[in-house]
Amino acid sequence: MTPRQRLLQLGWRPVWALWMISATLHLTIRDFPGLMHDLIFAGILFVGMLLEHWRRRWGVVFFYAALAPFTIWLARAGGPGWVFSPDLTGYLAALAIPTASVSIFFHFLGVLVFLLYALTIGALALPFAWSQLAELTWYVLLILGLGWLFAWLLQEADHTVQELHRSALLDPLTGLGNRRAFDLALEEAWTTRREALAVALLDLDGLKLINDTRGHAAGDELLRSFATVLRTRLQQDETAYRLGGDEYSVLCAPERLETVRRAIATAVTEVQEAGFLEMDASVGTAVGTEVDDPRALPQLADERLYTEKRRKRARRLRSTTLTACIEQ
Repeated sequence: MTPRQRLLQLGWRPVWALWMISATLHLTIRDFPGLMHDLIFAGILFVGMLLEHWRRRWGVVFFYAALAPFTIWLARAGGPGWVFSPDLTGYLAALAIPTASVSIFFHFLGVLVFLLYALTIGALALPFAWSQLAELTWYVLLILGLGWLFAWLLQEADHTVQELHRSALLDPLTGLGNRRAFDLALEEAWTTRREALAVALLDLDGLKLINDTRGHAAGDELLRSFATVLRTRLQQDETAYRLGGDEYSVLCAPERLETVRRAIATAVTEVQEAGFLEMDASVGTAVGTEVDDPRALPQLADERLYTEKRRKRARRLRSTTLTACIEQ
């Protein structure tokens, strides 16, 4: 979850917390006009929450649209709770932090729109002397700076978190999803479409031989080449993962298992033709309806994969023995 998403998840709670502090202070000092302001502000919050429940972002737009005239009313009413000057500059100073917070929902463009809106209705409703122009300009630039800085920090933080999340789920060598990405995708698919879930596990046979005879750089090139070709042979809703070493997996629909097997065989052929004649692949498959637990699905496919490996070894052994007998 990104920082912006965490702030959005807080919802109306921070505003309600400020309201409770204000109401408690007004009640403590027996400032009943201030309590009346708090009640009106609570009404704005309730309407905003209802609108937000009805349609996303409508409540937020209503809240900020009502905040400016409400602040004007507070500035004109004055009283112990109003610490700014009762004019346009004091009104803008009071709106500095709320204006910056608009960037949480609508980025910096929202800050510009809200500031223009608030400045327009404030200029129409509150006193302003031309001698205050420099002070007013300073407040406008300060609010714009705060809004831009907050929007930029949120954007950079979101981008950093997304990059970290993406890199945590990617295998750096092949660019495929890693084991953690596979586990997360398997859990999600199990809860949403278990009957339409199948997994194919595969091992690349011959990787150790290539590493030993041609070096690890050649082995890495084999892993990259196979991943690239396999990804191009799969359909859009079929995803390949590198689980580690020479192990790969593919999540797909059960009816697509044979097609995925053919895609794996095609990828093996293409990589062999590219210069890795020593390599092959062993495959094991399983369907979601065969097991009762998502962790058992790759385990079942793994058992079938190693059954295929044993059969291949037995065939190679028989072939070697037969060749030796013929030569004798």
